[in-house]
Amino acid sequence: MALLKVLLVGPPKVGKSVLANFFADTMSEAVRGSYRPTKGCRIMEVQRDSLHRESTSYNTVFELWDVSGSDEFDHCWTAASREATGVVFVFNPDEEGQEKSLLKWYQLFATRYGLADERCMVFANQIKHMRGRPRDVQLPDQMGGVQMVYTNTQENPEVVRDTFQKFMTQLFDMDAKRQDKEERSILM
Repeated sequence: MALLKVLLVGPPKVGKSVLANFFADTMSEAVRGSYRPTKGCRIMEVQRDSLHRESTSYNTVFELWDVSGSDEFDHCWTAASREATGVVFVFNPDEEGQEKSLLKWYQLFATRYGLADERCMVFANQIKHMRGRPRDVQLPDQMGGVQMVYTNTQENPEVVRDTFQKFMTQLFDMDAKRQDKEERSILM
């Protein structure tokens, strides 16, 4: 059984906890009620048996680390980053200029720990019902290799779930290839 550790990071009040609950199938807790900021970090363990590699289905456990976006908890960020498999950067595209803050998160959680862009994804997460199309945003140039998708769990839940599932499969496949390479080098 493979273990993947995926961080959800970004500024406060962008829906990281809602996304974590959505991916862990515990949505009822997050959809109703008022905003409750994450204190430090919240870890959710999720088991899936639907990741495929070379015609084989694998049981996979992944940890979703819902990391507080508040600078008050920046002392937790180093520990949360340790041995991360991937990072989902989350921001609200309806908040003018918020995409510019993503560079800070990218440098703290990807660049600093050598995570390749293929192990990162950006969710431009609309946290309210769509009022038309979200505004077009441009990621910082340094994040040019990171895929960005527009997400809204209320309007397009299946698109959000499918996108995350594909990202998890990609991470699983990269880790499996790395492990295969390490094992072959030991045998030689």
